[in-house]
Amino acid sequence: MALIVTYKKINKDTQKLVMDSQVTDDIVIDTTDIPLEGRAGTSAKLLGAACLNCYVGTFEDAMEARGAIINKLQGTATILKGKDDQGRTKISSITMEVEVGFDDIYLPKFEKCKKIMKRGCLITYSIESSINITYDIQRLQ
Repeated sequence: MALIVTYKKINKDTQKLVMDSQVTDDIVIDTTDIPLEGRAGTSAKLLGAACLNCYVGTFEDAMEARGAIINKLQGTATILKGKDDQGRTKISSITMEVEVGFDDIYLPKFEKCKKIMKRGCLITYSIESSINITYDIQRLQ
């Protein structure tokens, strides 16, 4: 099954990623009046967002499949850039930090899912051969 995202240049400063999705709007990137140094990192953040969305969703599905009820769920993807062996800038690592709130009764299910999620999710395990990805899931107190 092919998933398609379409790129469209709107004008000199504006581009659109057409998502063709029922769950997310198209993404418009508008750099009008944004200084050059303020434009950096957009694509890296989009990659981090894709990783985070997939990872958190997979974790939530694993918890729900085991009958656990999540009261609160939040996460952060930290994207670091480095250089490859040819001196090109690349994404060197992504750290996934997830915090989850649940009732004490679900602690064993949380521990099981936490172990499962060390393997990552569709997006993260698809890119981990070239990007170091670490995972940290903690219970909110």
